[in-house]
Amino acid sequence: MSWLNVFPTLFLVTSAILSSGSTLRRRLAAVMALSALVAPYLLPEDWHAVRGVSAVITFIAVVRCFDLVIRREPTPVLRRILHVFSAADSFHLRRVPPSVSWASLLRMALFLPLAIAARFIALDVVSTPIAALVVREAFAIIAAYAISDFAYALLNTIYRALGFAPPVLHRDPVLSRSLRDFWGRRWNRIVGAWLDATFYRPWARRRQRAIGMSLAFAFSALVHVYVTHPALGTRWSLIVGAFFLVQGLFTLLEGPLGVARWPTLYARVWTLTIMALTAPMICEAFLRLSERWP
Repeated sequence: MSWLNVFPTLFLVTSAILSSGSTLRRRLAAVMALSALVAPYLLPEDWHAVRGVSAVITFIAVVRCFDLVIRREPTPVLRRILHVFSAADSFHLRRVPPSVSWASLLRMALFLPLAIAARFIALDVVSTPIAALVVREAFAIIAAYAISDFAYALLNTIYRALGFAPPVLHRDPVLSRSLRDFWGRRWNRIVGAWLDATFYRPWARRRQRAIGMSLAFAFSALVHVYVTHPALGTRWSLIVGAFFLVQGLFTLLEGPLGVARWPTLYARVWTLTIMALTAPMICEAFLRLSERWP
């Protein structure tokens, strides 16, 4: 590992320091934050999974920097630096007595073994080629879902232990009754809430919900290209990006189709079917990444 790896962290800290004050300072803060996106490319090329994790962490930190750039309320420097390195929006955290989140620990105990078992089955199934493909993708989806739920439960556990109550980070996506419900209320509220505030709501206020939704999915596609590229290269990063464009198209279709008015059973069948048919585009990438974990 090169000593150059310290620079992205310095860029983020500098961005936090510059993010309050004049317009020039805020613009410099934005430039410094964007410069940190080089972070995963400074890691060794054969550290595929680590580069991917680095890209995820860096992107969230850059988002937090932009929270500060657009924030008008005066905020102490140390508070700004801590905000940059908080996965959840620290301005939405509530102070509570430190505690053990038994519900989150239970989810972790359930979902981590499930993720490990599903990954094992997906990678080691022995059957006919078609059956093997179906089983592989099915268990890849289960593994990706389970490890995501585990990660958010872990984050919630950490915040609670430190004496903070975060907003809901992940809300049982398997219970979604539409794609809009899945992406807009349940899946990954850390990024989802930011996309909603940055793209969807400003356009919704102008009665242009379709434009806001399209921009949110287009930006999400770009983000996932960035997150995937350092780990898996151009081909898989484009496939993962395409997944979010496809999801955006189906989500837009839900309006004309009136999915919100369908009976719950039909709506959930619709949601799970679309997700099952398209999820291999991203879950296969997750599976390949897990094979390369050091």
